[in-house]
Amino acid sequence: RDMKHGTARVAEIVRNLRSYVALDRSDEWAMCSVDEVIDRARHMVGRQIEKNVRRVEWNVPPGLPRVMMMPGRIEQTVINLVINAAHAADKEESWISVGAARGQDRESVEIVVSDNGRGIPEELRHRIFEPFFTTRCGVEGTGLGLWISQDIVRDHGGTIRVDSTPGSGSTFTVTLPLDGHRRPPA
Repeated sequence: RDMKHGTARVAEIVRNLRSYVALDRSDEWAMCSVDEVIDRARHMVGRQIEKNVRRVEWNVPPGLPRVMMMPGRIEQTVINLVINAAHAADKEESWISVGAARGQDRESVEIVVSDNGRGIPEELRHRIFEPFFTTRCGVEGTGLGLWISQDIVRDHGGTIRVDSTPGSGSTFTVTLPLDGHRRPPA
């Protein structure tokens, strides 16, 4: 049984890494609408999160400023955050909120994903962006989603932060500069 679970976990890790590498090669920088990218992510995860979440609110106004980005990679980031929120959401009265707005500095756009789940204990918050770190048991989750998302956001010159209260949920905020400053290649 342990070998079967281990094999399934390795297969999931390989799928995630292949997806990440494929995005890296096929996505190109362009001025894009954040609301359209989030809408594509919404269509990708819709059925998947309906199993875990009672209510999902998409508060993304049309007409947000366009951002210089690799749209497939930002879409993947939104998908990762929404799927994580769905897994964390409280099973009885579960909800997720996905929103976007112009940043207070007027030079960025923020994407915010919140849930009412179990939250992240303070002693683990410094580890959530590490590769292969997961709080999920069994074969569900590889510990790569947040690591990949952070890498994508950094490549766009942005930041990703988490606010969390154990027992009350978490909020992830992605801030993307409008001009899409890229991190220098490693």
